[in-house]
Amino acid sequence: MKSIWNKDKIQNLIDNFSQPYKVISIERRDNSILYAYLKCNICGYKFYRSLERIKLGTICCEKCIKNKNTICFQEDFEMNDVVKYLQECGTFYLATVEGDQPHVRPFGAVCEFEGKLYIVTNNKKDVYNQMKVNGKVEMCGMNKGTWIRVKGAVKEDTRREARVAMMEANKNALQSMYTVDDNLMTVFVFESVIATIYSFTEEPKVINL
Repeated sequence: MKSIWNKDKIQNLIDNFSQPYKVISIERRDNSILYAYLKCNICGYKFYRSLERIKLGTICCEKCIKNKNTICFQEDFEMNDVVKYLQECGTFYLATVEGDQPHVRPFGAVCEFEGKLYIVTNNKKDVYNQMKVNGKVEMCGMNKGTWIRVKGAVKEDTRREARVAMMEANKNALQSMYTVDDNLMTVFVFESVIATIYSFTEEPKVINL
């Protein structure tokens, strides 16, 4: 059976991960496993990577790693950068605790309001009660081969303008579930935030906001 993967398709996959590599050729090696022969656009080093590893976004140029010549995240990270990262994840995961039992669930809406990070939920859900009792939470999401962990303490913000800001930033996701005055939509603000961005090629970057 002919492989659906060709040089151009693998290049598109790499480009979608925003990684600086050019596909020179592809070939089957090691019991018919598909490999791409790549060139690093940063240092010019050429090397092989399996298709399965490319799919994970974990390509990693050894020469760049050795020379500490990796592409780094910008130093001047601000709250809107963290918000944008989470939005680009599409789905991220919020962890809370009830007693000695952790709980985790998918979330998809965040916003920045008055320079702070906000999340939204329904005040009839268990997660609402868990955050009211213990505001210490963590979030995690993955985007293009990197991932973020956000930890901090949240507090309910009952102001209507905070709910309006959340709705305006996430109208497509929220308008079918909530209105700002339905007595269900509830927003929580992170009173403190430590965000850490990880990748397979760099040291973790810690952002205190």
